[in-house]
Amino acid sequence: MLDTRMERHNQFASIGEEVVRILDERNAKYGDAFVTLGLRGIFAAIHGKYERLRTVVWEDQWNGDKAAKLPAIRDTHLDIAGYAILGLVLLDNPELLPPSHAVPAPVWRLACPICGGAVGEAQRKPMRTFRCYWCNWQGTSPVSQTTLPER
Repeated sequence: MLDTRMERHNQFASIGEEVVRILDERNAKYGDAFVTLGLRGIFAAIHGKYERLRTVVWEDQWNGDKAAKLPAIRDTHLDIAGYAILGLVLLDNPELLPPSHAVPAPVWRLACPICGGAVGEAQRKPMRTFRCYWCNWQGTSPVSQTTLPER
């Protein structure tokens, strides 16, 4: 049993190093195969591991020799942690994502605060002066709504 926060921190670090070692070994063996299927491939892999855990831990298959199943359950948790890291690598490097998996930048749809007429769109919240062609309002703070672009 761990008694201090530092011992817990060391345990987290040790497990993290184990996950990184596994990722390095698999990346040396298979290359960046996780990039090919993108986030959907990561989701499918995590879902498969989830189903394995559900079957072993949640259903009746947990009965019997539990000690014999613990290493497989631990390995499955390590795999899930590894897939989560691969997903984060993809999210942090959107250029690696297949075009169909790319996360679109938000679009700010801008409207006049007086009449609600559209005054523009921007990829980020704009800080310039706008003029409404419907009611002649002019200002720097149109009403905005963040949305994702349509595909």
